[in-house]
Amino acid sequence: MKGRAMAARGEFAGTKDGLSCANCEGAGGGRIYFDKALRFITISGAISEELADIFFNTLTDFEAKNPKKAVALFLNSEGGELYSTWKMYDHALHYRVPLITIAAGLCYSGGLMLFMAGDKRLILPHATLRFHAPWRQTDGKEYPADSAEANRHHQILYRKMLAMFKERGVKMTARKLKHYFNIQRRLTAEEAVKLGIAHQILAPREKFPLALNDYQKNLLDLNEPH
Repeated sequence: MKGRAMAARGEFAGTKDGLSCANCEGAGGGRIYFDKALRFITISGAISEELADIFFNTLTDFEAKNPKKAVALFLNSEGGELYSTWKMYDHALHYRVPLITIAAGLCYSGGLMLFMAGDKRLILPHATLRFHAPWRQTDGKEYPADSAEANRHHQILYRKMLAMFKERGVKMTARKLKHYFNIQRRLTAEEAVKLGIAHQILAPREKFPLALNDYQKNLLDLNEPH
């Protein structure tokens, strides 16, 4: 499923050498990239309904082709629509495809929720994670600040989010989790591993030796003391 069949209401920027990219509508204009041959997905920017649809279709396709082969999900997202985030989280957990989530840059709010969906959770050395509780506007309706319905629904979603972190093996008490949500705590890669939010810091790969052409070699020779 390529092109606009995959994009739902998102706008596809195109497919090249197996890599597909879609610009999604909605607040923040999130982007999703995926490569079916290399089996990776990259999400950057805000999470929206359109982005969630593409994510669902992409995972479905990966599972149909090979349900036992892992998929890598790279995340650099400040979060976005809450229900769309829960949809993506549920899909990630209920598919048979093993999922490796990799935090790159910032995983904030819904971005952190998606990170927690990984069967293996890796974090780049300079990535930042940040806690954030759900807003009261959760289903397209704006309730008064003191509305009983707003408080009821907000508390339900909040409890679900707290329970999700505990279910995913986080080494934190419920009290500490609530405190981190309340103060919107940021975490370094080292802190995330210590608390069980990330399993491992992804170490840089060893680079190949630089191949210097003749011109560069000549410049180096000129600069060497004689």
